[in-house]
Amino acid sequence: MKEFDIENILNPEFVDGALVKYKEEVYQVTNMDKTSISIENKNGEIRKINDYEWAPIILNKEWLQKFNLQEESKIINTSTEVDWVIRKTGRYYYITIKRDSVYGENPVIGLKYVHDLQRWFYILVKQKMIPNY
Repeated sequence: MKEFDIENILNPEFVDGALVKYKEEVYQVTNMDKTSISIENKNGEIRKINDYEWAPIILNKEWLQKFNLQEESKIINTSTEVDWVIRKTGRYYYITIKRDSVYGENPVIGLKYVHDLQRWFYILVKQKMIPNY
């Protein structure tokens, strides 16, 4: 998994393989520098775009399924072996540490977009998250 150098990239929200929309088509982020983002579609077409040209993909049930996940799926932090669980409130998904505590669950991290899920999956598991199309 490529870790982008935060000091030298255009958008720190992205990990290698982050999915975005460009002109209503899904692309994967393949590289980045301070001036542009390289993206590739499933046909292998590569483009360089500016940070304002992409659009996020809303995370929904269908996208979770493409990653073989669903509400209440666990993601295990490989560094701490703590379980994180995907939950939903209203229209939005989030992840939180799964605890059996009367004090509730913390922290709660919002996952509004597909690239948010991919970034947090990488942070916790240190692996690229690839969807099944």
